[in-house]
Amino acid sequence: DKNDSLQLANYLRLWDKGELDLSISYIVVGKDRELLEISRYRIFVSEMKGKTMQKIKAHMRINAQYIESDNIGSRAVMNEIRMKFGEDFVLMQMIDDYMLFDTKGNNLDRRLEQICHDRKDVKLLTSIPGIAITTAAELMSMIVDSVPMPHSPPSITAAIFPSKYCMTRSAIFGLSS
Repeated sequence: DKNDSLQLANYLRLWDKGELDLSISYIVVGKDRELLEISRYRIFVSEMKGKTMQKIKAHMRINAQYIESDNIGSRAVMNEIRMKFGEDFVLMQMIDDYMLFDTKGNNLDRRLEQICHDRKDVKLLTSIPGIAITTAAELMSMIVDSVPMPHSPPSITAAIFPSKYCMTRSAIFGLSS
């Protein structure tokens, strides 16, 4: 609206005069946007899956429900818990939630692999031992390009950081413009 526009114009004038420090924003579009959205949602799903597992374990401890296996997150153990403690409605609901997050995570991983299969930057990161395609894709979703600063020589670039968690590709790969 008009008030927001005036306030934004005021901020930009102060920034141009050097009286206000503003960081430049970057709006991700196209294929990078899908990568960013999928990666952020994957992180959310992974966090929810972990929290749900913590709740399952706490619920089982409180109710003295024990299972022999250490791999409680496996589908086989989840089925064993269902058979052994099926009368516990809350536990069954938590297991359903956990399995849903597990399925969503697997679906998101497959989609990340599909959209990143021909990306050179992701392939470069996966060449590092211990970095799989999903980790590489998440890293690349947090990295945005450097751009030339206006009114400066072409050799000087400025990083555009959409959030405090982002880095530039130039900083990681040693690229120059």
